[in-house]
Amino acid sequence: MTPNPPPFEPLVAPSNFLWGVSTAGYQVEGGFNGPGEPRNNWATWEGTRRAEATASCVDFWQRWSGDLDLAKALGVNAFRLGIEWARIEPSPTGGFDPAALDRYADILAGARSRGMEPVVTLQHFTHPEWLGTDPWLDRATPLRFARFAHDVAIALGHRLEARGEPPLRFWVTVNEPNNLCIATYYLRAFPSGPKRPRALALSRSLATIMTAHVHARRALRDAYETHAWPAPVVTYNAWASAVYATDRYLVDLLRPATRQHTTELARAFRKAIGPVGFIGRIADFFLTRAVQPAAFAPLVAELGRDEDALDVLGLDYYHPFLGDYLGWTGPKLQPWQWPSQAARMPRFLDAWVGPHRDRPLYILEHGVGTRPTSASSRRPRHRPDGLARDEAIRGALQAIDRSMESGLDIAGYFHWSLIDNYEWGSFAPRFGLHGIDHGDNARRLATDITGIDAAATYRDEIRARQRGATL
Repeated sequence: MTPNPPPFEPLVAPSNFLWGVSTAGYQVEGGFNGPGEPRNNWATWEGTRRAEATASCVDFWQRWSGDLDLAKALGVNAFRLGIEWARIEPSPTGGFDPAALDRYADILAGARSRGMEPVVTLQHFTHPEWLGTDPWLDRATPLRFARFAHDVAIALGHRLEARGEPPLRFWVTVNEPNNLCIATYYLRAFPSGPKRPRALALSRSLATIMTAHVHARRALRDAYETHAWPAPVVTYNAWASAVYATDRYLVDLLRPATRQHTTELARAFRKAIGPVGFIGRIADFFLTRAVQPAAFAPLVAELGRDEDALDVLGLDYYHPFLGDYLGWTGPKLQPWQWPSQAARMPRFLDAWVGPHRDRPLYILEHGVGTRPTSASSRRPRHRPDGLARDEAIRGALQAIDRSMESGLDIAGYFHWSLIDNYEWGSFAPRFGLHGIDHGDNARRLATDITGIDAAATYRDEIRARQRGATL
């Protein structure tokens, strides 16, 4: 007889490990794109019903205190949120809105008072409508974005000091720039202007947004130095992709030891991640040719020989193997259809970090999409693969344990998301540890939308990894 395997023993996490949940401003706040409200780049799509109107969304802007209480109950010590440029600067000539800054400062201080360090994203797929339809094709945008980053860091820093709190420590400049640019210019699934050649627009937008990251990081560090504040931690978070050209390539460009060696590093990365399947190889072929290295020459020149533009590594891990998003019935476009295989996570993370082991890695998003189904359904199918949120959490954390045991420096895990949110055109996909009842004034549920107490699972998994550790 084959003996039963020993029970899995969670790894004790370091005392400074960041356990968190993630949210994004436009996806939870509400109060955008209506009459008299701040307008962002999704306003036209909302107005023409190409995307579902966000309206009050899930009303985090008003209910933030109760939502922070939900996060605190998880036992997390970090809370990721976005601050919306369109809300803070609703017009190009009127300056910053002090009421918006005050509210954000209250939320940030509220997170701190509950024992959670804020991790703040400056650009999470949205920008003010007044910036134009295609700002990431405009070479003037990086400096405009850097000016915003500089000024908002100072404004929030002063407000936090007035509330007895230090300035923010952890900034994410741009969220998933690779995903944003692919969705906007290659798949044309996000708002954009006139159609352009896909490869040209994809390459130029990627280069521009990564240049914006570089300028924003400089601006943040300059603001903190000017005010004698401790230097901030600044990064961006990539959407994990097995296609080197649309993910790890960008990290390699930002760091001096790797930016001149991307050809060799691409080969090493492909070998390290293992088999990707026939469809995965086709995706790699086309996307690699769509990302044109010449577009990044100005970024490389901007960085020069020695500038290192990443303080830590940030990654959003869902399922990076693009070939798995196709099935016998067609592409898996809906979030509840997206594949999720935790067993493949350790090898991918090891390959993705690759030559960057001098930087800790933060998993700034991980989660699974589900959908609500009728309670009267005989066989409710929240996901075709049957994966439940509690199983996904356990699987991912066990994979992270194995990665850390093998020597990978993983410094944080953030679950997407605390509550159900607006998922880029629709409220149907559900990612929340706590479900939202949209038919009952966005009531927060004790369970996720499928009835599983995923919050308890996450809380218990955190506790199991804190034996002897003090947050």
